[in-house]
Amino acid sequence: MTSSSGTMIVGEIATAAEYGALVDVARSLAGLLASLQLRASASEAGSWEEEQRQVRARLNLIQPGTPEVTAALRQWAGRLTELHLDRP
Repeated sequence: MTSSSGTMIVGEIATAAEYGALVDVARSLAGLLASLQLRASASEAGSWEEEQRQVRARLNLIQPGTPEVTAALRQWAGRLTELHLDRP
């Protein structure tokens, strides 16, 4: 194996790992949003459902290896943390 092919393999693994982390965070966030939706009043449930729908729709559009992966990962990890901190 040459140095360049080793570097390429490491790059592919890093790309896959970052995208995998994004999928995991998106699933966790969507699950938490679904839980909040179920516990919310009728007037609040719609906003939790909409946010959950937006997360899933955006995830479907994001391609591995793009800058959008990192941006969404940071945003959703932050949102997940925020929601966990706000829970009673």
